[in-house]
Amino acid sequence: MLAKKYTIARAVSRTAFLALLVGLPFRSELEKPLILPISLPPNLGRNFAVPALDLSVSALSSASSPAMPLAVLLLLPLVLGRAFCSWVCPIGLLHEISSPRRKEGKITFYRNVKYAFLAAALLLASAVALQKLSDPGGASELENALGSSSFPATLADPSSLIFDFLPAVIQASWAAVAQQRVPTDALSMLLLAPPAFWIRLSTIVLVVVGASRIPWFWCKYACPSGAAQALSSRFSFLHLRRELHKCSKCKRCQRACPMDVKILEEDWRNLSNAECTLCLKCVEECENGALRAAFL
Repeated sequence: MLAKKYTIARAVSRTAFLALLVGLPFRSELEKPLILPISLPPNLGRNFAVPALDLSVSALSSASSPAMPLAVLLLLPLVLGRAFCSWVCPIGLLHEISSPRRKEGKITFYRNVKYAFLAAALLLASAVALQKLSDPGGASELENALGSSSFPATLADPSSLIFDFLPAVIQASWAAVAQQRVPTDALSMLLLAPPAFWIRLSTIVLVVVGASRIPWFWCKYACPSGAAQALSSRFSFLHLRRELHKCSKCKRCQRACPMDVKILEEDWRNLSNAECTLCLKCVEECENGALRAAFL
């Protein structure tokens, strides 16, 4: 049990934060919610915390300055790396529970997809902002075309899909069944559905299929919040260090790493790989105590 102390501590930490989000009595009300560099369920605890990336994109979409949320996304990882992904993010907790134990093989190129998602969200938000600046009193044509007032902040985020979009679709479908309006209304609703509906539906399928076959699928290949943190986390003050005189190069640490970081190929003095989320599973697996978390 002691050997898995970090796994237990991580589960307690994320469960406690999720409890705060869903509004247990001990949650304090804040004048301004915390800005955190992780994905958060849109319908849970918005008076407690908001995701920095969503706030950044929303600010850009409304032609406002996203200085504060962008600072959180880029500066916090300079101190703590991507620890928020492993120790706080509720979506990471759901993914860790649902992911299979087997390894995925050597897939490295597709990790860049999450950077493309991040760039796409920021570019689309900038396009919406430019449209609004040209016509301050009107609605953005891009927003209208996609049929999403919150676009692109929650368009393809699994937290939005799991806790917001999917329950809404199930509720609407159940109401249609109860009122015996399925054959005609369902077909017409699908035909008239905006592109945002199909993007979200496709993302749900992608997340479910990916998570069933690849451990930590969203975190590795698609999470734009993780991509934003990865830009500066490689320079983090908090990192892993490997004691060479204790390391037997057995590779147990690499096999345990959910993000498939090649630990033995990293700088032993400062293991600050952009994919590392400081979950410390490698530290637990090392029988010789060659790995430890260190500052500077």
